[in-house]
Amino acid sequence: MIQVLIADDFPTMIEAIRKLIATYDDVQISDEVTRFEDVVATIDGLEHDVILMNDYLPPLDSPRATKQLREMGIETPILVMSMHEDARLIRRAFDSGANGFILKTEFLEQLLPAIKAVYAGERYLSPTAVTALADEEE
Repeated sequence: MIQVLIADDFPTMIEAIRKLIATYDDVQISDEVTRFEDVVATIDGLEHDVILMNDYLPPLDSPRATKQLREMGIETPILVMSMHEDARLIRRAFDSGANGFILKTEFLEQLLPAIKAVYAGERYLSPTAVTALADEEE
C-alpha cells in the first residue's frame, strides 16, 4: 500500500483528493497538512511513500519547499500539483528536487499513474505539463 501525504492549503482540494484516493486499491492517505512546517513535523512521525504537494504551501512555493526538504535529507518522492501550466514553475520544481509534476485539471486520469511512477523512482510529468514545456522551447 502506497502511503501518500497530502500537502495543500485548500481544504476543498484536500477533500477532493481524499475522495479520489479512496477509490484506489493500492494507495491510501497517511496524513493531510496545510502548511510547510506541518510537512516537516509529520515527516518524522509517520511513514510516507509519496508527498503530494501543492505548488504553494504557505509560506513557500513548491520549489523552495522541495529544496528545503531535500536539504534536510528528506528523500521521499515529491509530486507537485498545480493549476498553472507554467513552464518556469515546472522547471524550477524539478530543479529543486521534485520527482513529478501534475496539473490539477488532469487529476482524474493522471493522479494514480503519477503516484505510482514517483513511488517507483521514476519522474512523472502530466501531458499538459509536457506541452507547456514544449511550447516554451519553441
